Amino acid sequence: MRHQFSFTSVSPRILRRLTAAEGYLDLEMPRQALAELDSLDDYGPFEAAMFFLRGQALKAEQRFDEAIAPLQRAAELIPAPHNRAAWISLSECFREQGRVALADALEKFADASQSAHAVPLFKVTLQIEPLPMDEGVILVEDDLLEADPDSAEDQDGDPRGFGDDSPGNQRPGKG
Repeated sequence: MRHQFSFTSVSPRILRRLTAAEGYLDLEMPRQALAELDSLDDYGPFEAAMFFLRGQALKAEQRFDEAIAPLQRAAELIPAPHNRAAWISLSECFREQGRVALADALEKFADASQSAHAVPLFKVTLQIEPLPMDEGVILVEDDLLEADPDSAEDQDGDPRGFGDDSPGNQRPGKG
């Protein structure tokens, strides 16, 4: 269920209770956090936050069985990649129960979900030029290390940047 809201229509009481619950968790007071969360009937658009905080509080009390359902619901409601903390917390509950394989799988899922939604930090552009059919090219690691990226030619004057022409680095057809 999607909630339509504006910041003016959100009850300040809901925000105060959620903030208080989060504060109690920061102070390692999970029982008080649960009391704050239990004092509200409707969380409106903050349902995902409520599930996450409830799961965290139950986990802090070492009530791992009870923490699983709210953490799973939070992970489902919070969009990726922001739901990673919920998936990791859920995996920790399974690990505490001795369900290590499931915990490992959830951690991998959380990491994969995170990387699938990652924003690239740079753009790569490749320019590929076809070679004539009768000419093959063999590149060795030294060729790549010796090429000067600032010049259009490498050390031996070859504009294609193939490095030196020592016997191990020669291109087919060149003697």
